[in-house]
Amino acid sequence: MSSFQLYEILVSTFALYFFLDFAQMKYGLELSRLFTLSFSVIVALCSLNPFFQLTCVLLLLISEIDRRDYRIPDVFTKSAIAILVLVYRDERDLLLLTLFWFLVMYTLTYFAPALIGRGDIKLIAALLLSNGYFQLLRNSAFLLGLIAL
Repeated sequence: MSSFQLYEILVSTFALYFFLDFAQMKYGLELSRLFTLSFSVIVALCSLNPFFQLTCVLLLLISEIDRRDYRIPDVFTKSAIAILVLVYRDERDLLLLTLFWFLVMYTLTYFAPALIGRGDIKLIAALLLSNGYFQLLRNSAFLLGLIAL
């Protein structure tokens, strides 16, 4: 590892740490400083890709808010979906799969509201669209994996 890579990892770690600290104050979360620092180091070591790091931080914030309040704020999910739809507007298969997911799940929640929260539906749609960037799995396999969780 070169000194420049180490410098990038340190800068990224501190940026993530202070962003998480700011977000904790804004949303009233209670994450320990050790956890926040450990999370920042691990994410910075995994990848220096800012989109990956932002996705990890947002997923942590979403899960903590959901754990505390039993709801997922629309400010995270709706903005992520809007941005990702603009980014992947040329990938019809991915957009159609996401639209299909929305239609089926919103229809199910109309008839059985306790089945799944609508915030969870939007979160899974945002994750499905982000798979277009990360190319972890085929989109249909990724959706099935998310549903299994």
